[in-house]
Amino acid sequence: MYNVLNKLATMLIAATLLWSCVKDDGPTAFANHAPVIYEQAFNLSGTITDVQMIGMVEAFDSKMGTKLIFSVTTNYNDLFEIDKTTGSLSLKAGKELDL
Repeated sequence: MYNVLNKLATMLIAATLLWSCVKDDGPTAFANHAPVIYEQAFNLSGTITDVQMIGMVEAFDSKMGTKLIFSVTTNYNDLFEIDKTTGSLSLKAGKELDL
C-alpha cells in the first residue's frame, strides 16, 4: 500500500509540475511596432545648396530608449541625404536646387 501511495504522490507532483510549466509561461517578447513619422512639409525658396539644412525629420518609436536610424528610400535625381542619427535632411554634397 505504501508503494502505491508513494507512486501516486510522485505522479501527482510530476503532473502538477508539467501542468504549471505550460508553453506560454516564459517571458513575453516585446511587440515590435513601426516608428511614428509625423506628416511634415519643408518650405523652401530661392537656391538651396548642399551646406544648408532643409529640415529635421521628426519621428519616434513607442519603445522607450530605442534609437531610430533615418534613411531616404526614394531619392529623385539622387539629390537628398539624411543624417542617419539626427534626421537632418539636406542636399548631397555638390548638389544644388534652384526653386
